[in-house]
Parts: sequence; structure tokens; C-alpha cells
Amino acid sequence: MRFSKGLRRSNGGVLAVLVVLVVLLPLLVSSAFVQHGHEEASQDRALEFEARQQAANVADYFARARSLTQILATNPSFAAFYESPGRRLDKIRGNSPEVRQSNEALAFLETLFPGSIGEACFIDEGGAENARAVKGKIEPLANLSLDETGAEFFPATFALRPGQVYQSRPYVSPDTFEWVIANSAPVALPGRSTPAIVHFEVTLESLRRAAAA
Repeated sequence: MRFSKGLRRSNGGVLAVLVVLVVLLPLLVSSAFVQHGHEEASQDRALEFEARQQAANVADYFARARSLTQILATNPSFAAFYESPGRRLDKIRGNSPEVRQSNEALAFLETLFPGSIGEACFIDEGGAENARAVKGKIEPLANLSLDETGAEFFPATFALRPGQVYQSRPYVSPDTFEWVIANSAPVALPGRSTPAIVHFEVTLESLRRAAAA
């Protein structure tokens, strides 16, 4: 008899535990799902914020490169190269003051975009380079290209008006062998058509660094 009562009490205790488990288990599972959902939502918001921030950084980087290209194109040394007397090639071979100043302007880009500039050049409408710098170092006459007319940026930039900027799709630079984006703009000379363009490359690696900054 006592054993029967004890058994009933034991069964009743087990039954009570089972009832509690049946009632609480869905609540616990639901709470776990809700907590997991909150964590996922929080992670999604963090990722969304990071993506927006990186997009803003990239947009700012492109805008800065455009502004720098516009400023570079208005450097007086480029227009002075064509306004000074003498043949184009003679001025380059003689390293005239206008050529030296043009080279310095191109090389200075590396100071403004450290570790980001591939080649930078001053290109005549005939396709030949008047001046050139690679990664901030001025190139000698022997390294100047004689024909850039086949480059994608060349016709696209000469089709622009002064003050406009061309930014290319990514491509592999034939000089540095890095993935780059071209930035170029026409050089304005009052009273005549565009005599030349300025052009420089920004590496995609620098763009990646800017996005992650």
C-alpha cells in the first residue's frame, strides 16, 4: 500500500516534470529562435552599414581622383609647352623649362596619392608622350611612348571639353602590370583645339585600401 502510494507520488512527480517540459520546451525553443533572429538582424545591420561605408569611401576616392585630374589639366606648364616657341620634339630633347615643370607636375601626383599612382603622362594630340612619370619617378626620353592613340582613354578623352574627366574601366597597365583605372582630361589652350591630354592611373589595390579604410 505504501509502495503504491509512493509509486503514485513518483509518477505524479515525473508527470509534473513532463508537463513542465511540454509547456516550457516550445517557449525555450521559441526564445532561442527569437534570440538567434535578433543576432542575425544585428549582424545584417552591421554588414549593411559596413557596405554603405565602403561604397561611400569608394565614391569619395573616385571623386577625389576626378578633382585631381581637373586640377592637373589646368597646370600652366602643359599649356606653356605649346605656347613656347620651337618644335615639340626639340623642346623635349632639350629638356626645356616647360618640359621639366610638366614632369614635376606628373611626379608630384605620387605625393598626393602615395602608393596609388601607376603611370602619369602628358600626351600630344598626335599620340606621342611629351612627359611621363611612373610611381613618382620621372622617365627619361628613351622611355616615352611614341604612340598612345590605341589606348582606350585616348579618343575618349580628346572627345571631352576642357574641365571634363574620363575615368576608364579597370585594365592591366602595360607599364606596371597592375590592375588600374585611367583618369584623364584635355589640356585647354585658348584659341585652338585641344593640343594634348594628361593621364594617370590609379591602382585597384589602392581603391581596395580606400574602401577598407
